[in-house]
Amino acid sequence: MQKTLLAERTSVTHKKNRRRGLWVVVARMAYMVLTGAAIFLFVFSLPVYYAQMQIICPTLPGCSFTGQLSRGTLPWFQSVHISVSAYAASLLALATIHALLSLLIGTVIVWRLWGKPNELLGLLTSFVLILGGTIANANGDFTNFSPASPLFIDIVGAIGFFLYWPAVGIFLLTFPTGRFAPRWTWLLILLWIVQIPLYGVLSEASPLLFAAARLLVYGSSFAVLYWRYRHLYSHVQRQQTKWLLYGPVPFYLLYLLYGALQSIPALNTPDSLYLVVGPILILLIHIIVPLAIGVALLRYRLWDVDLLIKRTLVYGTLSVSLALIYVGLIIGLQVLVSALTGQIFQSPVVIVISTLAIAALFQPLRHRIRTSLTAASTAASTTPPGH
Repeated sequence: MQKTLLAERTSVTHKKNRRRGLWVVVARMAYMVLTGAAIFLFVFSLPVYYAQMQIICPTLPGCSFTGQLSRGTLPWFQSVHISVSAYAASLLALATIHALLSLLIGTVIVWRLWGKPNELLGLLTSFVLILGGTIANANGDFTNFSPASPLFIDIVGAIGFFLYWPAVGIFLLTFPTGRFAPRWTWLLILLWIVQIPLYGVLSEASPLLFAAARLLVYGSSFAVLYWRYRHLYSHVQRQQTKWLLYGPVPFYLLYLLYGALQSIPALNTPDSLYLVVGPILILLIHIIVPLAIGVALLRYRLWDVDLLIKRTLVYGTLSVSLALIYVGLIIGLQVLVSALTGQIFQSPVVIVISTLAIAALFQPLRHRIRTSLTAASTAASTTPPGH
């Protein structure tokens, strides 16, 4: 009798393992196809995106793509001696930095969790990061910028873009354990799905209504995450979640505020700088997301990927800092040269000086960032529970 029961239990265990193994294989295939298509579309869209951002639109906010300048705002840029190409280059640089950070951290997560019990959670997190940094980028769907891409890639990219939103919901509602708690919270995924077809309708109908809908979707998931943080998580899980909860949340609130302010008529005039500065601010806000997840992985050894994430964060943060300094130097020196000469043009001397300054800052900045991250990690590991 005991042998029979043991054989039945063994058979059930094998069936569960086979079923789980099948799901893992399917998830791996879907992950590779969808993220591969997203990366392809993003990379081959960048030149078209850069060219599109240099086209002057007749009026705002009726431009084709988010961030384009209008005839009304162009005189302001000319008055401060900032060329259209420099503005387009800054948007391109921020979008690329966001994509690289997301890709680096997402790849490390999958690499370290491949074949482990929590691999599915790693695939989900990596999918959210990579799609969020590429075709679901803060300034719009990058599949719009690749007219020469194969039809199959476009279709796969569209599927990935559709799946990205419920994946974000699942990630927020299950982080960092990979389980829904309370169990009924899976129903909130329906909000993330319903918002997809309503996205364009609400944004055109009323900016205020659109912001309210986004607040409902994001706010409900963040509220569950906060409840779990307060009532269910252990000390280590709280520290891991803290970076996700207190990092991106304030910036998402700013993002929603930015959308709600579009309902103010004074901010939608043809010469309004609000709709020009906004896209840059949104890109900076979204860069916080991969950084926050990376810090959670580093400081509290989430999913045991802290060593590689530390190196990724060092060079990722270094890249972001150097890119921002580089763009700032080019724009600042261009403004200075134009003010002295009275003409707007791209000076090769400005590029050379900026490049030399970046080369001189590389080693000191890398040492400073690595020291800061090491000190933060050491402080976190010696913090007693309850603090």
